[in-house]
Amino acid sequence: MRHSCIQAYSSLNPMYVFHYYYLMWEPKVREMAKRIGVDPAAVLLSYSLTQRVGVIPKSVNATHIRDNYQCVFKMSDADIAQLDTLVRRNRGQ
Repeated sequence: MRHSCIQAYSSLNPMYVFHYYYLMWEPKVREMAKRIGVDPAAVLLSYSLTQRVGVIPKSVNATHIRDNYQCVFKMSDADIAQLDTLVRRNRGQ
């Protein structure tokens, strides 16, 4: 897998059960977003970037497209660890 890149397309789509869509309503994600000053979706997209996953958020809504650019920010190690736990729980691990 040398020189490969994993990409997440439409990872906030509610049709995909194990994707991050459902995590947007997690109280911890919402608290984190409020503290950082971004949308919960931006927190989850930023988390994907910290996991070295290229994200291609899909939207036809101009506001959502603009909001998706909020995801480029540095997350603390504590925030990443908290999201790791939520993602594992969401996947049933």
